[in-house]
Amino acid sequence: MRVLFLPSTDKERPKLQRFDSPNLHHILTEVDVAVKAVVLPSAAVQRTPARSLCDLKHFRGHEYQVWLLVLGPLVLRLYVDDILYDAVVMLSSACYWLTLPGAPQMEVERAQHSLSVAQDLFKRHFGESFLTYNSHQVFHHLVAAVINFGPLGDLSAGIYETCHQRLRSMIHGCQKMDVEIRNRISRRLGMLQLKETLPAEMRLQIREAQRRPVRKTAAGIEFSGANPAKLVKAIIPTSMGRLQVQCFRRDRRIRPSNAFLQFKHPVNGGNAYGRVECISLQNDEIILTLKVLPTVALADCDPSQKYDAEHQGCTVGHIRDFHADVNPFDAEGEGEVVLIAATAITAHCAVTRRQLAILPCIQSASS
Repeated sequence: MRVLFLPSTDKERPKLQRFDSPNLHHILTEVDVAVKAVVLPSAAVQRTPARSLCDLKHFRGHEYQVWLLVLGPLVLRLYVDDILYDAVVMLSSACYWLTLPGAPQMEVERAQHSLSVAQDLFKRHFGESFLTYNSHQVFHHLVAAVINFGPLGDLSAGIYETCHQRLRSMIHGCQKMDVEIRNRISRRLGMLQLKETLPAEMRLQIREAQRRPVRKTAAGIEFSGANPAKLVKAIIPTSMGRLQVQCFRRDRRIRPSNAFLQFKHPVNGGNAYGRVECISLQNDEIILTLKVLPTVALADCDPSQKYDAEHQGCTVGHIRDFHADVNPFDAEGEGEVVLIAATAITAHCAVTRRQLAILPCIQSASS
């Protein structure tokens, strides 16, 4: 990203690339506009509005993660040549399977081949001397680390980045900051412990007194909304953490949205993709009304098949194209509507007018 978006004179830009390496610094504004057109779930957004690529040198690990898994494959297709885009997609696909909890073992093992091919493609554009120690660790040792220790989300220290703002809010002076943080955390824990000792009726009264009450169903799903027949949102525990689901709001399309989901289709049992139209509570169970958004695999050939006759690389499982007649933001368009239980949801999706990207376990303060 630093080679692609930083000017050639910037001291933060790596110096060992080829003289003809691609650079998009002259169209940063255009790329930023394309990025803003991507509707991301709130778990993938820590800054609103998202930080511009002009601030790339100040990006945090979480922002690079979202670029690698979502924004790169969805945005760069229009701005780089096919070979470089294929390298980005293969790197993104490998990291998707290595980050996804419960990923098939075959995909995890094949990710090594995809990383090796991606490395060769990056060499064509940036030169072999550009591949630093960090890139060597990614292309040669990442898969072994996941096989030995579990998904990347379990190994990453990025989750601690989300605690910085909360810790800063606890500090009100420049002396004995550690003592101040400890006291604030101790008081918070004490309040939580005290709340647990109260009778269930009193705890319910405290929740009802909140401006937007939060309740729990028997399945442990939290929901909020004054009218149980039409809820505002639901927070669903899954194997990947807590997924927040909200109805799609057409007047806030460019804002973070938790309305686009991957789910198990109630008829064929396969993965399907849809937009939340309504959330309701029926017999202590959260029911979602979804408009199905038909998709296909990438219109182009799987990049791993272009450079590997034996197809030994992992599949591109997280990027999908919408059917030509499908507009995910269209309020009036016709399409299949299904009712599903909230437990059928498997992932959030980031969406553009033409494509979607399935998110694995994106770390955030709310997850």
